[in-house]
Formats: sequence, structure tokens, C-alpha cells
Amino acid sequence: TAGSTNVVLTPSSPLSPGTVYTVTLKGGTGAARILDVAGNALAADYVWSFTTADVTPPTVVSTTPTGNATGVATTAGITAVFSEALSASSVTGSSVFLQTGATTVPATLSYTAGSTNLTLTPSSPLSANTVYTVTLKGGTGAVKIVDVAGNALAADYVWSFTTAAADLTAPVTVITSPVSGATLTQNVPYTITGTA
Repeated sequence: TAGSTNVVLTPSSPLSPGTVYTVTLKGGTGAARILDVAGNALAADYVWSFTTADVTPPTVVSTTPTGNATGVATTAGITAVFSEALSASSVTGSSVFLQTGATTVPATLSYTAGSTNLTLTPSSPLSANTVYTVTLKGGTGAVKIVDVAGNALAADYVWSFTTAAADLTAPVTVITSPVSGATLTQNVPYTITGTA
């Protein structure tokens, strides 16, 4: 407003969260500069920066095994990949867990601060032909996964997978050389070959 000492710059659309922005007020001797009513220029460019708040909640980008996967190996690792780094203190056995039915499966949880991946490693091989469910806690409860800015996973993220059926087929062994019924000379070396 003419005659005032304030200048207001209003972005045409909301600024992106968690982003550094820089404001410049032009001064000095260039053609584009700010002048007072007497024609005196701002001595030099006045520049400052600020960072907008991160208000975007983390999301789950992918999981291994994938949701509803079948035939999963009983020794397979379980991972979740997030859209951004998490607060390491929020990644606990209470906010990330594996279950079969209502029974929690003992597992080791691994997360490195600053990363986007977490890994859940069952303490022993999973049971064959069994449905397992992984839960990542979110929402508004006291226990939830949050990013480094404190934004929580919007809601619980839950997915299930089914392990492979047990392998009950015995191996088959076939000797291909020497052939069945062959007569061999005593005290002469022979190579026995086959498959199993």
C-alpha cells in the first residue's frame, strides 16, 4: 500500500510442505530495485530463506511379500518401504508386528534412522500353508508410526500373505553310469554318475 512500510507477497497457491523458500528484495544499482519515496534505493539485495512445515503423512510404497501373496517361503524376510524417513523411536514391536490369527509371531524388527525401509525377521521359520498378517500402526492412537516431523501414518496399514505348502515329496535318485546290470572289472577305477 502506497505510503506504508510493509510489503506483502502472497503465493498464488499453497507452498509445498517441508521445502526451503527464498525471498529476495532487490536493491543496489540495477534497474530493478526498491526505492523510497525520495528515490533512494535499497543499498543491496535483501535475501532471506525459510522452510515450510512438513505436514505430509508417510505412506507405504511397497511391501515384501506383497499383499495376498501365496506360496511364500517360510524363511522369507518381511519388509515395508515408506515414502519418507521415519522417527526411529516410533518403529517398535508395538507399532510393527506379525500375527497368525490372533497370535503374535516372535520376530526381530530392524530400522535404520534416516532410511525408508523396515524389516521384520521371524525368530524361526514360519509354518507352511499358513496365513500371516503384518500390521503397521497408524491413525490417532498413542502407538503409531510417525515421520521425522511427527506426522503419523494416516491409518493402520495391514496386509496378509500365505506361506507355501510343506514339501512332502521325497527326492528321487537315478544312477546313470554304470548302467544297471553292467559287469565291472575288479580293481579298475570307475566313475559313478547320477542325479538326485
